[in-house]
Parts: sequence; structure tokens; C-alpha cells
Amino acid sequence: MTDQQPLTAFGIQEPPLAQQNRVGSRIASGIDRATKGASVAAHQTRSLFGLDRQGPSEPAQPESNDPNDPRNWSEKHKHITYLTICLFSFMANVNASNFTVAVVPLTQAFKITTTQATALTALNVLTFGLGNLLWVPLMRIIGKRPIYLISLLILIITNAWSCTATSWVSLLAARMCSGIGASAADATVPNVVSDLWPIDQRGRKMMFFAVALGSGIFLGPIINAWVVQLHGWRWSPGWMAIVFGFIFVLALFLIHETEYRRERKHFPPEWIPPQRKFSGYLSLKLGLEPHQPAKRFLRTLKDILVMTLYPQLIWSALLVGVFVGWTIIIQVTLGQNFSNPRGTYRWPLGITGLMHFAGWIGAMLSYFAGGWLLDRMYRGRKQRAERKGKLTPGSQAHFRLPGLIIPFLIAPVGLLVYGISLAKQAPWPGYAFGYALHSFGFVAVSNFATTYLIDCFTQHGGESLVSFFIIRNAIAVLCSFEVQSWLGRSGAKGMFGTMAAVEWVVLAWGIVMYFGAGWLRGWTERFGPQRRLVEEKRESGGGEVRVSTRRQEMV
Repeated sequence: MTDQQPLTAFGIQEPPLAQQNRVGSRIASGIDRATKGASVAAHQTRSLFGLDRQGPSEPAQPESNDPNDPRNWSEKHKHITYLTICLFSFMANVNASNFTVAVVPLTQAFKITTTQATALTALNVLTFGLGNLLWVPLMRIIGKRPIYLISLLILIITNAWSCTATSWVSLLAARMCSGIGASAADATVPNVVSDLWPIDQRGRKMMFFAVALGSGIFLGPIINAWVVQLHGWRWSPGWMAIVFGFIFVLALFLIHETEYRRERKHFPPEWIPPQRKFSGYLSLKLGLEPHQPAKRFLRTLKDILVMTLYPQLIWSALLVGVFVGWTIIIQVTLGQNFSNPRGTYRWPLGITGLMHFAGWIGAMLSYFAGGWLLDRMYRGRKQRAERKGKLTPGSQAHFRLPGLIIPFLIAPVGLLVYGISLAKQAPWPGYAFGYALHSFGFVAVSNFATTYLIDCFTQHGGESLVSFFIIRNAIAVLCSFEVQSWLGRSGAKGMFGTMAAVEWVVLAWGIVMYFGAGWLRGWTERFGPQRRLVEEKRESGGGEVRVSTRRQEMV
């Protein structure tokens, strides 16, 4: 070892490891057995301030002074990798809205019905969710960096294919394949956050992902509307193929592997591994699972299916699915109402697309409520529990639930404002105001739900989010196909009034999830991957593990 401080991948000297964020402390197994009381205290400390990778809900992370451990990267290094992934996520969601504004040109080009044109978007959204069934298990055996590079190549190819398709069947196949490629930027991203940052920073960091997702959903229709109006529908996937090619080049150099396969431990000073050079971060082998990869792949698939029965996952997926579905209904009715040549407004397609700026503004304003405020409320609840001595390992996820009061008061009101404006054919500011209010709630709730699931199931966060995104996207597909018939049956006031009521009910169910948090956690520990974590801890001598059967005392 030399005394020279190694450089990071970006040529910037790492701060001393003692000054970097630590996520917990490793206690050697021999000392654990000899000093059981000290072990219990250390375990509680880890659960309060780190990513406890031994417990069933918040697995314990021992101390590591390896400079190549992603948790010991500099903040700049972490953010460059993470923000490049968020850029990919933004474009993946723009890709999902590719043909939402091109229904009329597509029906004319291929002599198809409106339903067939809508299917190009709906089935793309469906595979956008289902693709995670492939990527998350694969992520567990080859790591995250190869997944992102492969999926970007798929998006380049499928968008070029869409641009040159000569039949509706060919175009539909291209769009469905592009959905599979885009899905890699969904369920894998929260896992990157948990790889890089501790629990009390996740709300803020996850908000970057939520903003990227929301920006793609709301800015995508604006961009594509102008592209279709000025250059035709073929350039809608055409420009995306070019941008995905650019992101692939960025990813090749800037997205580094966040999966850490080595055992986390504190090395003596003379044995600290040398800092990896920049070229070392470009390897595609850093995230490889060396032990029984096929068995790991199949077990991950099984975990995904079993976790679909966990109440926390079901409720979170329904919550976000409702918001996504209602947002699609707003976008569909907005485009049809304002661009209808026989309607009240008769706006050009590009001008109609500008209405989506209202949704984007609402999404950006939610950064405060969905990120910083969520973390602040979480820390306040945790500190209160610490003072009362009622903080137990794995009991912290429900501390975020009170933050739902903000979207509860705002988002359904936005639906009512939008619905009344649509029914009365009011001036455009009414639509914009309602759209912005609901978008504010949508992005805040999306960030809340993904962060909540990662807190509940840190060790299996990626697996839980697969079912989460599948349920979310399935609801979105149903709304895409049913919006016209529902509007015809109930009218604008009736439809949006029902939508607001459903949203209030699903949000209010958070009260049940809050007061039943202890019982729900104990129930999930009785089967599936959460039970396996309990058993693994017991077998490893990590201390007594009790599967709770009684309701946790709330603080």
C-alpha cells in the first residue's frame, strides 16, 4: 500500500473514508457470541442509521472501508451514475407516450381503427410493466450496468424499426418490444438508490427518479405533438432512436455498477483494497453472481410472484395505478377535446400539446412535498420513536404514511376542477389548473409508494417493484381502452366525480396501513422471501428473531 490517496473514476480525490457516509458497523461473529449484549445494541444502532441487511425488513449492512464499495463513493460519483440512469428513465417514459398524439395520422397511414391506433400505446405500456419480469431476475445475476446497456440497444433498434415499419402489425410488434426495453429503467432504479444511500436520504434521492418519470409522462406528449405536426409520425420514434443512441454512449462511460458482490467488512489499513481505476468501472463483470446464477434467477421469479400477496405491495400498486390511470384519462380527453376540428376550441395539435406544461409544472412543484418534506417527516417520526424507546428493527417504513395527507387534499380536487371544466367547456385555465393539481399529487404519490416499498422490503426492493409496476401499468392499459365508453355512459361530471371518490378512498386506506403496520409486517414474515430472511438470520446466529403476531404499538 502507498500513502498516496487514490483518485476516483472522475479524477477527483476521494475524501477520507472516515468523513464519508457510513451505513452501519460490522461486528465479527466471534465477538457477537462473546458479547451478546453489545451485539444487540450495535444491531439497534445499525437499524436506526443504516441499511440493516440482516433483519427481515431492513437488512443489516456492516461497516466497509473498501473504496470500491458504492456506498463509499464520493457524492459526485454517486450522482453522475444515478442521474444518467434518471435521464434514461425520462426517455423511457417519453417512449411510452410516443403515439398518444398521433392517433389520426396513424389511422390514415395504415387504414386502421382508432382502437387499433390506441393499442400501439396501450400494449407498449403493458410490456413496459411486464418487462421487469425479465430485467429484475437478470439484474440479480449479471448486475445493473449490463442491463442498462442491453436495454438501451433494444430501444435504439426498436425505435428505428418503428420509424421504418410498413404495416400496423410490424409497428405493433416494434412498440411492444420497445416497451420491454424501456422497462429496465423502472423497477431497477430504486434498487440503485438503496445501493448508494441510507434510508433517511431515500425520499430526496428517489424524488429525482420520480421527477424523471413525471417529466417523461408530461413532456413526452408536448415534444411528440410538435414532431408529428411538423415532420410526420415517423419522426416521433425516429428522434427517439437518435436520443437513445446518445444516452447509450453516456451510459457506456458514466453508469457504473452499483451491485457490490464482495462481503462488506472493515479491512485493516494495510489490507484496504486499492481504488479502482476509471477503466475498471467500465467492466461488465463487476455485478456477476458467481454462485448458482440459474438457481438465483428462478428464485427471484418465485419471490416476485409470492410478494404479489403482500398487502403493502398490493395497496401501493393500486394507489399509484389509480393515479396513472386517471392521468391517462386526463391526457386522452385533453387531446381529443382541444384538437377536435368540430369542437369548441379547434386548436392545432402542437398548441394542444402545450397544455401538458400544466401537468409538468405540477409535477415539478411536488419535489418539495414528495422528497424533502417526506424525508423530514420520516426523520421527525423516527426521532420521536427513539426518545420513547419504541423504535424496533424494521419498523420504520410506516413513518412515511402521514405524508399522504398532502396529495389527499390536493389531487382529487384537481380531478373535480378538470371534470367540471370539461363538462362546461370552460376556458383553458380551468383545465390547466385541475391538471396541475392532480399531477402534483401523482408525482408525490409515485415517489412515496416506491420509497415506502423499498423501506418495507429493502432486501427484495427490486422484486417488490416488479409486481408494483405490472399492476400499475395494467390499470393504465384498462383506462386507455375504456375512457371513451366510460365518458359516453357517465358524462364528464359523473366520470371525474367517481374518479375523485376512488382516489380519496385509496389514499384514505393509508390510515389502515399506518395503524396496522406491525401486524402487516409480522404477517409478511410468515411466508415468502421475508420469512426466508428471518430464517437466514436465525441460522447465522444474528440474534433472536421473533415473527410478530400482535399489532405494533404505534408511537
